[in-house]
Order: sequence, then C-alpha cells, then structure tokens
Amino acid sequence: MNIIKFGSTIEMHYSISNLDGIKFESTFDKKPIVFTIGDGLIPQKLEVPLYGLSEEEEQTIQLEAKDAFGLRDENKVKTIKRKVFPQEKMIKIGNVLEFDIKTKAGKENSTFGMIKNIKGEDVLVDLNHPLAGQSILLRVKILKVK
Repeated sequence: MNIIKFGSTIEMHYSISNLDGIKFESTFDKKPIVFTIGDGLIPQKLEVPLYGLSEEEEQTIQLEAKDAFGLRDENKVKTIKRKVFPQEKMIKIGNVLEFDIKTKAGKENSTFGMIKNIKGEDVLVDLNHPLAGQSILLRVKILKVK
C-alpha cells in the first residue's frame, strides 16, 4: 500500500470547518481533488499533515490559525475610493471581490477581499483570507496514492 510522501499524487476528499463546526469548503459531496504533494496547489502547511497517510485512511486534524490561513494582519485592511470600482453594484458590505495589488517588489498579485464598510466615497476592504486568525478542522479521506 502506498503512503503519502513528497511527490505523491493523491486523490482525496477534504473539508475545512471552524471549531464551531461551520463548514467553509468540502468536496465530500462533489468530485474529489487530485494533486501532487509539493506542486503548490494547496498550501504547504495543509500538505504536511497528509504525510504518512495511505489509501482509504481518514483523518481530522486541528490546525491553529498560524498553521492554517495565517494570523489576521490589520495592514491588509485598506480604504479604497468608490470611483476605483468598475461598477457601483459591486459595492455592497459582505461582497467578496478579486483585487489586483502591487507587492513591495512592484509585482502585481491577485487577491480576494471582503467589503467591510462603506462611508461616503470610502470603501473599507479586508484583504485577509476569510479564515485568517481562526483555528480550523481539516478532515481528509485519502482515496488513491500514486
């Protein structure tokens, strides 16, 4: 039986929930995901707990915020002028939108942000991952290991 190691190609189901049991993402009712350990498709911190598991194994792992989607960074909460948005209807509290941001190195990156507040011409956007600052439960069921 194959066990998971660096370079293994895995087919698996997974779910991510917070410690209150609220599920944010799951493939258990859909097609499983297929990826190779180390290919960058899923964050390395979520890959590490998979090492040593084998086919048909199921596991639930609690990950602290720093080991999951990171700690909240208040520097990632930005005020953007209303006129920057291509369409007025996009500007609603709770909307998650894709933003292009420049890194310190001058490179452009795409990231998602949630609109937190609207005050006149100012729109407050949180660019932290929605699960940043939260411990999570990662449940996996390994289907195939190659």
